[in-house]
Amino acid sequence: MKKQINSLLFTFFLFVIFVFMAFNANDFADLAKFFPMTVAIISANIALLSMILQGVGIYKEWKKTKNDETDTDMEAPFSRLLRYIAWTLGYVILIYFIGFIISTIIFLLSFFIIESKFKYWVAFLNTAIVIGLLLFFSGIMNLQWPTGLFNIMTF
Repeated sequence: MKKQINSLLFTFFLFVIFVFMAFNANDFADLAKFFPMTVAIISANIALLSMILQGVGIYKEWKKTKNDETDTDMEAPFSRLLRYIAWTLGYVILIYFIGFIISTIIFLLSFFIIESKFKYWVAFLNTAIVIGLLLFFSGIMNLQWPTGLFNIMTF
C-alpha cells in the first residue's frame, strides 16, 4: 500500500507543476502560449485522472485488507519518491541555467543510464529520438526553446 501512496504523492507533485506551468504560460504572448498552455492543460488533466484512479485503487485495496493485519505489499521507501522528485527538480534547474535542449540531453542520458539501467547504446538511441522529435516539432511550429541563464543556444 505504501508504494501506491508514494505513487499518488508523486502524481500530485506533477499535477502541481503542470498547473503552475499553465498559469505561467498564460502570461506569454498569444502565439507563444499556445503550445505550453496546451501541453500543461492536457498533462494536468491526465495527472488529475491518474490521481483519481490511483485513489480509487488505494481505497479498494484498503477496504479489501481492512481486517487483515499483515500487509504483503513490498514497502516502497519514501526516499525513492524523493529521489524522483529530485530528478524532476534537477531537470528544471538545469533548464534554468543551461537551456532546454542541452538540459534534456543531459537529463535523459543520466536518467536512462543511472536510474533505468539502460545500456549505453539504448540510452543514446532513445535520447537521440527524443531530441530529434523536439527539433522536428520546433521546426514545424517555429518554436524557440529556452536558452537558460548562461544564454547557451543550440540548434
